[in-house]
Amino acid sequence: MSSFIPFDRSQPYLLPPDLKSWLPTDDMAHFIVAAVEAAFAQVLLLARETGLLRLGVVSIDGTKIDADASKYRSLRYDRIRALREQLAVDIAKLMEQAEHADATDSDPQALLEELARRETLKAKLDETCARLEADAKAQAEAARPAYEKKKAVYDAKIGRRGRAPKPPDDEPHLSGRSA
Repeated sequence: MSSFIPFDRSQPYLLPPDLKSWLPTDDMAHFIVAAVEAAFAQVLLLARETGLLRLGVVSIDGTKIDADASKYRSLRYDRIRALREQLAVDIAKLMEQAEHADATDSDPQALLEELARRETLKAKLDETCARLEADAKAQAEAARPAYEKKKAVYDAKIGRRGRAPKPPDDEPHLSGRSA
């Protein structure tokens, strides 16, 4: 028996030109691709929130390595809000296009798929932002007693030196920076 597999030399591609054509439109890969355009930390948070990933303890050896992160590619909480608003505008435009496509009897399926994809993405971003806001508020409330104690000690000092303690912030900080 021969294990030779014949092939066609005139075949133009071994893989399709667009790999998205292999995936269904509601596949999780489309969501992940859109989220990776934000920042890696946000992708990990979203994956953890949707139950796709469990984060554990990561140990490092303390080696100093120069970072190559772009401050323009990471998303702050206010930028996420702006993206959610832009998605709402995009959804409204796609709805208008879908209604126009229905009236002209062209191919409405492409618009409906794009609309469904964006609505799903917006719903997931809304849900994740709400959960992150609730977590930030809970962390701020948990840190409030320690802050009050530090503030009382600072206020009781005569000839204060140093900075006053900062109150806990109830806004989520997704970019990894504290302000």
